[in-house]
Amino acid sequence: MALPVGRTGPYGRDGVWLEDIQVFGVVGPDAWHRSGRPQPIHISVKVPISYQEAGITDDLNGSIHYGRLAKSIMELFNDQAAPFASLGELVEAISKKALLEFVQANSLELVINLPEALLLADGLGLSTYVNKIEPPPGLDNESRLQHAGLKLYVKDLRLNCIIGINPHERLEKQPVVVNLEFWNFDRHLLVEYDRTVKKISVVRLRFIAPALLINVLTFLQTVEASSCETLEALANSIAKTLVLSCPVNMTTVSVHKPRAITEVKKAGVTVTRTRDFYDSQTNGTHTPP
Repeated sequence: MALPVGRTGPYGRDGVWLEDIQVFGVVGPDAWHRSGRPQPIHISVKVPISYQEAGITDDLNGSIHYGRLAKSIMELFNDQAAPFASLGELVEAISKKALLEFVQANSLELVINLPEALLLADGLGLSTYVNKIEPPPGLDNESRLQHAGLKLYVKDLRLNCIIGINPHERLEKQPVVVNLEFWNFDRHLLVEYDRTVKKISVVRLRFIAPALLINVLTFLQTVEASSCETLEALANSIAKTLVLSCPVNMTTVSVHKPRAITEVKKAGVTVTRTRDFYDSQTNGTHTPP
């Protein structure tokens, strides 16, 4: 995982990290849309912190013990643990553990992957940066956490469709693999505002709207009925439909054909598109590069 962009100073890239904490827990519905069913959860955490002193003294005082950090996070999934209604709730719980229990921690990079959350894909996940801020007097500890850079992704969604320019490719469907990243969501679907705060804007991440994924996956089922000749056209069609019909403002779509070239494992294309991009095309204001 990369450290948050913009960290400065001679020790800005120091940090403690845990990759793929593997636990089981209830996070929203499972792949069969059943509630209350545990599923595997993979969690990766990175906490930037200066190791200048610890590197010289060979002592962890003033640092963060990664064993204690891992244990603290895994406590969220013990036998008495309450279920999490969504990825958003889990993000908040982990953020509190890392940033409020460990006073030395001021920021956090978090990636959560649910490898069995979708039947046709290898994972549904979320990544975000969380910063600890000093709120005005009177606000609770939750208000000290500020989320930024939220990204939702679907990993290796497997579909079959007619795709290709060669005559034999127009005869049979072949597998295509789609990876999706969603950025800049409509906030009312992913966060709710603390209505008691009048003078400052405090955003609290609460939930990932199920409607977002339902719309996306329903559309992708229609991809199998498409008959584009090029991956470029297919990727553009997917991106256009997502940003115009679903509550996202920007998406990155990667599509590859695993059997396109015998000697090559994957051959594909990637496009990133915004809603404004397609709106400008409709209005005749977009000029191709």
